[in-house]
Amino acid sequence: MFVTSDIFDLKQIAWKRGIADWKEQLVGGVGFHGTDYPGAEAVARFLITAAEICGLEGQLPRAGYWVRWGEPSEHVEPSMLGELARGALPEASGADGVYLLGPASASGGVVSGGPRVTEDRSGLVPDCPYRAFDGAFLFAVEGESLQRAQALLRLAAEVVQADYGYYFVRDALADPTSFLDAMTGRFDRSLLGRADHLEADMWNNFVRTGELWTGVWPQLRDLFAVNLLSEWHFRADLVAFGHLDEWIKSEPGRGQLTRLGDGRVLWTLTDEQLYAVRPILWDTALTRTCMPRVYRDLPYARERPDPDTGKFSAPTSAN
Repeated sequence: MFVTSDIFDLKQIAWKRGIADWKEQLVGGVGFHGTDYPGAEAVARFLITAAEICGLEGQLPRAGYWVRWGEPSEHVEPSMLGELARGALPEASGADGVYLLGPASASGGVVSGGPRVTEDRSGLVPDCPYRAFDGAFLFAVEGESLQRAQALLRLAAEVVQADYGYYFVRDALADPTSFLDAMTGRFDRSLLGRADHLEADMWNNFVRTGELWTGVWPQLRDLFAVNLLSEWHFRADLVAFGHLDEWIKSEPGRGQLTRLGDGRVLWTLTDEQLYAVRPILWDTALTRTCMPRVYRDLPYARERPDPDTGKFSAPTSAN
């Protein structure tokens, strides 16, 4: 299992924090982005169905929306999202964002649209051609979590027309929401912890400023077990190997492509395939980052990197 927080010795970190009874609690999450915000009704439909897919009906007590980006949110009863989804909540029909959340950060989601802003958030990015949006949904990892993630990304593609997305797994102690939005401080004070936080911050700046969609091609954040791609990702002729979809299909061991319609595709990889393919994509500059990773299902790639250098001690470990 590809767990982003496996690079840390979480038991040791918990001990330093005085958490004597720490136990692993894995949280799965899908993050996704699109170029054309679909409106609050579609977002409400996505959140309601996502909660059903994750078995969270009735367990997410906080719901609401904000009419304009940057304005305070309006809280509503979760049942009201059903009315919003049907177009029967006119005061929220033009909302730039909608959320449905549980009592902890390990459940629920949010989708928001709005203008792209500068890295320091001091102003709007001029002439951005897209009314882009960003979204996420988190759930406890149990049972068929990979299939659940595939269903969520498929839903994001079909209901809100997301153009890019990914599935990650992270321990609750390692703050899964910060991996998505980088809004909280580092949970570990080591050099590796700083790099982990900077990766999330760098990705969010890249998305927030609109560069995800205005570059030569929209880069991937990283390579994950499940990736939602669009035709845009397959247009670029990469110097190293041509078009991405053709390269994936040209040899076995590069993952499976599942077409969803409307130009969207799910790219699914095993741990062994991730281990082999990630360095290649990093060398082509198609991925935005390639942080050290641990692959649980591969005995030769389980060793954690040194927290003070970020390097693996054995040359046979992951990059």
